[in-house]
Amino acid sequence: MPEEKYEFPYSLDVEVQSIKNCSCSDDERREIPTPAKPYLNVKDSLALVDIYKQAHGEGWTLVDWDLENIQTWGGVTAALDTVMNEYRVVGFVMQDGSSGILSDKIGDLVELRSLSLYGKGLYGELPKTIGNLVNLESLVVSSTSLSGALPKEIGNLKNIEVMQIYFNEFTEIPK
Repeated sequence: MPEEKYEFPYSLDVEVQSIKNCSCSDDERREIPTPAKPYLNVKDSLALVDIYKQAHGEGWTLVDWDLENIQTWGGVTAALDTVMNEYRVVGFVMQDGSSGILSDKIGDLVELRSLSLYGKGLYGELPKTIGNLVNLESLVVSSTSLSGALPKEIGNLKNIEVMQIYFNEFTEIPK
């Protein structure tokens, strides 16, 4: 059987160079801008600051938040949204040492997957905006002074896998 030869319609001469941040086409070379450093989503950041203030965060004993440095925000878990190039809050734990109400801005943390609330210093009602957390998979509310009726909006949590609500002062469960 004779050996077959393959011919390509063009030849390719390649010079290997280290080109950083460059996009090449037949007729031009242009520099690709370096992506901006990702930051925490603005709405998430503002919600957390409001939560901190409403719960008198300056008096928290177990965590010490520097409002200008999110890396000090104990109890906050963030994940990088690679499409938007920003961090989103996906987990939040408010624990003993909190003294105040849970801000209705909790409902602005729409990418939240896990929310845990602990401590007798947390009082008032669970905000109706909890129903905005449609991505929430785990909700734990334990040993707080939260009272009143659980909001019916809790029924909006369609992705919930774990819901533990115990040792609180709630007076009514939605039907």
